[in-house]
Order: sequence, then C-alpha cells, then structure tokens
Amino acid sequence: MPLFALASIFVLFFASLAVSTHPTVADGTASALGADDECGASSEGACSLSALQLRAKTSTLWTPATSGGIAVYTAKCFSDTGGTCVTEACDADRGAQCASGKCICRGGCTGADGTCYPEENKVVATNFVLANAKFEGYKMFFKRVTTFGQMSTTRLPSSFNMDQDKFDLYQLPGADVGTKEFFLVSSKWSDYVLGFKATTGTALSPFAAYAVDLAKTVDQTVDVWGVSNIMLKICAVSPSEYVPTGGVRIGAVLPATDSTLWAYIHHGSWLVYGSMTKPGDDGIWFPDPPLPEGVLPVCS
Repeated sequence: MPLFALASIFVLFFASLAVSTHPTVADGTASALGADDECGASSEGACSLSALQLRAKTSTLWTPATSGGIAVYTAKCFSDTGGTCVTEACDADRGAQCASGKCICRGGCTGADGTCYPEENKVVATNFVLANAKFEGYKMFFKRVTTFGQMSTTRLPSSFNMDQDKFDLYQLPGADVGTKEFFLVSSKWSDYVLGFKATTGTALSPFAAYAVDLAKTVDQTVDVWGVSNIMLKICAVSPSEYVPTGGVRIGAVLPATDSTLWAYIHHGSWLVYGSMTKPGDDGIWFPDPPLPEGVLPVCS
C-alpha cells in the first residue's frame, strides 16, 4: 500500500477518535450557551473556558421577567415581604411563596405594601450627602466596619471620608396606606442600607439608625424586626422661616404599631439615633445635591 495512503488512514482514524471522545454538553447547558455571542460565533461549536463561565454565571442572574423563582436581597430588589408562614400559609394577596418560614417574592420584588411586584425598585437619586439642619457641616455617614454599625456624622469632606457619606435613594413599588417607601443606600457599599433597631440599655436613646447588610438575609436586624425597619418613610419638610426648602425627615415604622422613629443627631455624641417623637432641627436633613422636586411626600 502506498505510504501516502497509510498516512491518510491514520489521520482519519485519529480524527474519528477525537470526535467520539469529545465531551458532550447537556441539552439545557447547550441551550443556554447557544445564546452567548462568543459561543454562537464559533464555527466549531465550542466555546472558550471564559465564555462558558461567563454564560453560566449570566444564566443564573435574576431579572423580574426570568427569575425562575430565585429570591434576591439587594437595593434594586428585595424579596422578603415581611410575612411569615410558620403556622399558616402566606396571604394569597401578597403573591408570595413560603420558604423557611418566610413569605418570599420568587420572581418579583417586595413593594411598600408587602406584596410582590414584577418591577425593580426605582432609582430616585444617587451620590448625595445628608447634611444636618441644626449642626452645621455635619453629614450622616455609614460606619460599616464597627462593632455595632451605628450611623454617625462627620464634618470631614467626602474625599477624606472615602465617600462613606454618599447615599443613593431607591423607591419601592406600591405604597403603604398611600405612602411611598424607600431604601436609603450607601453609594460606596451597595448592599448596605439605613435601618432602625433597638439599642443596648447603656445607649443614649432606646433606638438608633444602623447600617444593615442586605446580603446577609439572616441579619438579626431584619429577622427580629421584619422589613419595616429598612423600608423607610422619607418626607419633605415644609419650609418655614427657620428651615429653608429642601429639608427631609427620615424614619421607619415600629413593628405592630403606628409609631414612627425619626433619625436625629443626639447632641454630644454625633451618632444618629431614632426618636419616637418628631425631633426638631436635629432631625432634619438636607440632601446635597437636592432631590428631584415632587419625589417625596410632604411631612404631615
């Protein structure tokens, strides 16, 4: 047999082995990868490892239309409705499902009224500071890496404070008894929001404002209080001869009550506490730059 013929046979033989031993992709994975631009452009029907990893990651990301029942806990969308299902089923009006004793929006986001909505929270404003009306120059900021995580105030410029004093504002869908609710989010750490909870017995006030990590879905602050401590009531203060236009109050409703805690600076501590009565100028904050006009309800 001619030498070139033998060479051709060996080439065909090893080629057939390569085809038969090439790992196959499961139908579901192949379908998911098919939508990947890099995979679709491949003439050999194979993807690079980076493309496989990217597509696999992307296929699990949550979106309201294609969540597939995945619960999420972010400022853009928070799945915990605050309802429980330990002894009875979730209220059908919520549109939620029971998971580990909680009523969770699987395929939607919790609204201000505790029901599930298909849309994400709306970004109202970004990268603004909150300056106190009474204590000139003092701005609220997130103290993420502390023992207790209580919100505090500073006079340092944002550059010296490493932008820990910058906030983003998200509006939740729906309304609670006709009132809008919001997440007040750290611009620096997007998983952190402002929330209220009880302090220890040695504190200057029984309640205070804290940095709450949404990524920790078993965070004690949320589990003990429900979600009302982080879904905030933020309202615009009517201007007066003492308070110029643009001021806001920041509060949260105490669970199982109609009382609202309002964020204020406790004189001498520079920490942010929660008052059960409406505070004075020490509980009024000025966003800079100002929030869009008409976004907030007027304080009653």
